[in-house]
Amino acid sequence: MNDSSQISAESRFGLAHGRWTKPLLALGFVLIALTTYHRTLQVPMSSDARYLTYDNQYNREVSGLAKFWVSDYFAGAVTHGVPAVSGYYRPIANTFFWLQYRLAGHNDVVYNVLEVVLHGICGFLVCLVCWRLSRNPVAGLVAGLFFVMHPVNAFAATEPAAGADVLFPIFYFSAMLTFDAALRSSDLRAAAGKIGLTALLYMMTLLTKEMGVTLPAVLVLIAVYRHFTDGIAWKRVLWTVPAWLTFAAYLILRFGVVGVETQMVGYSEVHPTYVIVLGAIKGILIHFSRMLLPLGATYPEINPWLVNFVGSPFTDPLTYVSLAVVGAIAVLALMYRWNAYIAFWSGFFLVTYSPLTRVDSIAGSFGHNIVLTEERWIYLPAVAVAAVIGYGVAKLAVIVGRKWPARNAQVAMFSGVAIVLLLFGRAAYLHAGRHEDPHARLRQLYLLPEEELHRMQRANKLMLYAEWVATPSGDLEEAEQRMREAYEWVPDSPITAGALATTLSRRGKWQEVVDVLQPWLFPDPQMLMDEKETNFRVGDDYNRVSTMIPIVLAKAYARLGAGRAAAGLACESVVREFDQTRIAEVLQENWALNGPARCIDAPDQDACIPSVPLPPDAGWEPPYTWQACAAWPETWDRLTSGDSGQ
Repeated sequence: MNDSSQISAESRFGLAHGRWTKPLLALGFVLIALTTYHRTLQVPMSSDARYLTYDNQYNREVSGLAKFWVSDYFAGAVTHGVPAVSGYYRPIANTFFWLQYRLAGHNDVVYNVLEVVLHGICGFLVCLVCWRLSRNPVAGLVAGLFFVMHPVNAFAATEPAAGADVLFPIFYFSAMLTFDAALRSSDLRAAAGKIGLTALLYMMTLLTKEMGVTLPAVLVLIAVYRHFTDGIAWKRVLWTVPAWLTFAAYLILRFGVVGVETQMVGYSEVHPTYVIVLGAIKGILIHFSRMLLPLGATYPEINPWLVNFVGSPFTDPLTYVSLAVVGAIAVLALMYRWNAYIAFWSGFFLVTYSPLTRVDSIAGSFGHNIVLTEERWIYLPAVAVAAVIGYGVAKLAVIVGRKWPARNAQVAMFSGVAIVLLLFGRAAYLHAGRHEDPHARLRQLYLLPEEELHRMQRANKLMLYAEWVATPSGDLEEAEQRMREAYEWVPDSPITAGALATTLSRRGKWQEVVDVLQPWLFPDPQMLMDEKETNFRVGDDYNRVSTMIPIVLAKAYARLGAGRAAAGLACESVVREFDQTRIAEVLQENWALNGPARCIDAPDQDACIPSVPLPPDAGWEPPYTWQACAAWPETWDRLTSGDSGQ
């Protein structure tokens, strides 16, 4: 589009460049993001989010900030189990979490708000990039709004554990804008400064998330784009050299100096490389369907085609369709003389999607038969789709204006666009937070062919049904049967052990609870190494459930009459930072059962327990500290001395 059409569009929509234009526009995108996702601001954070924020020892220490620069992404996680190792090196993302902790402490709402704010800022930057490249504010605004309000970005927008996903694009887009300004500058000294700033922003991108590795190639695409649109000399492609050198410096820093090695998931041990790459390419269709088809807010769990089975790619027609789509995009990426804008964003999509072919180092699954296609992984590539849609709307506005000069025609068109964006926003509003919805996951597992499910997926199917269908309906026998089947499928995971133990506790089978769960209380390192041979995620599994194991065992020991052991296990729950209200309930129950009141001998234990108060000055009233609770077993001995039952 020419400059005159840009001026016309800017004046028509009140977007002429002014002192307050960008700040107000940024504020507007943030407010739209907060409005879209306000429902999720009160949602408790996931375990990964807590490990990166207030359950991270490095965040709790002021001096911990320096440790992030020489450590794995999850190194400071307070797991009370297996040390968390991600294979990622993201010190700037960790620094951001360190700063968040200074502000938010243990307040989940603040972390949720900041995540949505970052998403809004990303939408604003998408708007600026598309506006600048297209020279049309309509293209930029529609692209930015599409990006902010589309449900495909709901996970990244609302999950603080995905903080790196929404933080690194801020540096990435800023680098794109800075480099583009350098290319168009007639002052070589000023251009040199901008090129240096671009290299710095690139290093910050890399140190926030590895997905930003593609930026130098995108800078080459910008230089090519400007050659065809502005006549910029080809030699200015060489201005990307500092970025490539920055990439080399990053490799030396990460692998040569700090030594944070990539963790491999294990797909390559099961499948040839070409099968994994084809699976990743097939994921493009899955991602496109999420962005372009009207599947609604429930699409992840109702459409089994959105599961990327990696086996037998040559018998799957989606493989060939995906290759055809990639080929078409590649052709478009070369057609700068036809349409430089579409060519640029086609190349952008291919370049920014390319890291996903390294799925063996970025994905995790309970089996190797599925290549994950998580929505947050296309947070950056999805910008290309938003950019082309915004450009299409802008072009359509011009056509409508020429064919139907009456202003009402364009008003009607933009009203339609606004309605579509609002529908996207509503879908995003409903979709946000559903990744943890057990009913959604259960529906998806029932829609998948049973023979395609890995053993952990089959176990998940059984556990979800037992917990969310059988138990609420009161059919505890059915719940126990399904939990036992899940445990048989995956005996090498504390997740199935914990789920079975919880169901057994509901049925009063306390000795079995101990038998199932006791080995996972303090698992021997050799035991974990042995289990890792068949369950490579056993360490991650243990970290996810390690906090609940002591409290379940404490309740079981209390019901079995071992009051002193139950008190010690309750203290272990304090050490592992379990919910203190639940700990207080178990302490009171233990005292009622095994203290002088001897509710354990009562005909109706459950009726007896609530009537027995805790002894005063026993140190069993919250708040608890691990230093104080260490005396609980001795306190138990003192308070129950002379009681023959103890």
